[in-house]
Amino acid sequence: MKRKMVGWLWVVALALCPLPELLSASHLVIQCEKAPLNDGNETVKLACSARNWGNDVEYSLASDSKTELFSSGNSLLIWRNPQDDLNVSCTATNPAGSTSKTFSVKKACEAPLETDTAVW
Repeated sequence: MKRKMVGWLWVVALALCPLPELLSASHLVIQCEKAPLNDGNETVKLACSARNWGNDVEYSLASDSKTELFSSGNSLLIWRNPQDDLNVSCTATNPAGSTSKTFSVKKACEAPLETDTAVW
């Protein structure tokens, strides 16, 4: 009888406090906002997020470029020549684990204009 009660309490505890979802790179969403500069270059703001992962997710973005202007959490601001490409890695971490995805800035910023978002 005691075992059944403990098992039942465990099920109730899991129902009230579900475990975090295991992260998957397929859920990462990359957004790109471009602003042209007078010299032909542009600044690019990139933001990484994940669908359906809730609030317990921490993000980091890192580029392989020396033109990084600002980086904080899920946002990265870079300066670039639109003809050049560079790679950016997004890492998402929650209590269940972490995942990361490397993507091309050029491809992310060439997403359809109506959403200006690329899903990788």
